[in-house]
Amino acid sequence: GGGGAGPPPPPPPPRRNRLRLTRAFVRMERSGETRAAAVISAFIGGIDSRKAKALAESNFRGLPFSALCEADFKAARREAETRADGDALSAHSVRVALGSVDAFVSHAWDDDHVAKYRALSRWAASFKQKHGREPLLWLDKACIDQSDIDNSLRVLPVYLSGCHELLIIAGPCYVDRLWCLIETFTFLCMGGDPSRLCVLLPDSREGEGAH
Repeated sequence: GGGGAGPPPPPPPPRRNRLRLTRAFVRMERSGETRAAAVISAFIGGIDSRKAKALAESNFRGLPFSALCEADFKAARREAETRADGDALSAHSVRVALGSVDAFVSHAWDDDHVAKYRALSRWAASFKQKHGREPLLWLDKACIDQSDIDNSLRVLPVYLSGCHELLIIAGPCYVDRLWCLIETFTFLCMGGDPSRLCVLLPDSREGEGAH
């Protein structure tokens, strides 16, 4: 996910839904993560929880880390200048089953793209050393259906539940972006294990303007 140039934050649920929301969170404690995520999607996106789960399952994608380049983190909607014409990052993502992606990448698009990429690269190198393969990532720019962005965003919590880890690249702008905080909040509401939450702190000295 990402903040900045990304989608506007969803409106809060109507007052009549607050009690239902509270009850739903209680039910989440006794249900699986995917079910919990589908319930959250129902409140955030106004979509039936069963439809949310089905839609997410049919559209879930992952991006091999090696398909990323530094400039891919520069803008949410524009392709990297280093890519050839027609070479969209989304074309490098692959259809996978829920639960098959190693990390959901949460970041703010306004944070320095060079520092974010280098922080992620170090994490990916450590992952490869430990597991003997490169990580498979969920990144909004690559894994959301660009022809149906609205519906994809409605099931974002289910996408999150389909990843083993929530990977936060916490640059200076991260905590100021409501959408980023919603991703973290959703993870916690689903009963996410803190051991599956990883926070990367980009080094500002590695940023685009660094010397």
